[in-house]
Amino acid sequence: MFRPILASITLVVLSTASFSFADLVQNIGTGINRTTGVQLPNNASDPNWVVAPGGDGTVYAGQDLIARSTPLPSVYMPDSASTGSRWVAINSGQGLEGISLPGTSYNFQTTVDLTGFNPATASIPTGQFAVDDAINDIWINGKVINLPSGLAMGLDRLYTLPTNLAAGLFTSGVNTITFDLINAVPGTPVAFRMEASVTASVPEPTGLLLVAGFAAMFSRRSRS
Repeated sequence: MFRPILASITLVVLSTASFSFADLVQNIGTGINRTTGVQLPNNASDPNWVVAPGGDGTVYAGQDLIARSTPLPSVYMPDSASTGSRWVAINSGQGLEGISLPGTSYNFQTTVDLTGFNPATASIPTGQFAVDDAINDIWINGKVINLPSGLAMGLDRLYTLPTNLAAGLFTSGVNTITFDLINAVPGTPVAFRMEASVTASVPEPTGLLLVAGFAAMFSRRSRS
């Protein structure tokens, strides 16, 4: 006689717990509109990527990076090689292409908001990048990720990021992701291009756990 009651409870709880269990995918690619994935106009500010303090980049700290399709140094992977990203750089107004800088390190930083998601499941599962000149390391919320020795990187094509990057380092709320870039040759451009996403699972709704508990309880009673 408890089965009709159980069914009604199940329907009520499920109807109020219509959550998606699919992974969250937030595009953190460079030089794109984060909502649409469409490339930003040439020389437009990329509000999702800024210069963070560190190295000589302190001079430009807080400045949005710019999306650049042209002009680019001839040795760069061309803008047309992919529609999923665009080169971003510091608008120095100096030297070659107006994006040249002194020889030191520069921190390119973006953020991802994991509010409402399980940060323990968050990572950058796959990704690809190009860089001028190189990536020294990556920081997640100030915690360093030392990249594997011998990781292939360059400016002529997209290279592969390590899999499941930053797993276990994300927290709830807003997270910072910082790429520490090296300009090995003073007075030359510094630029970065990346195609990647942060994924995180949605926590299981409490309502469904209650359903499981009610089901077990009524199942025991119906057998007694």
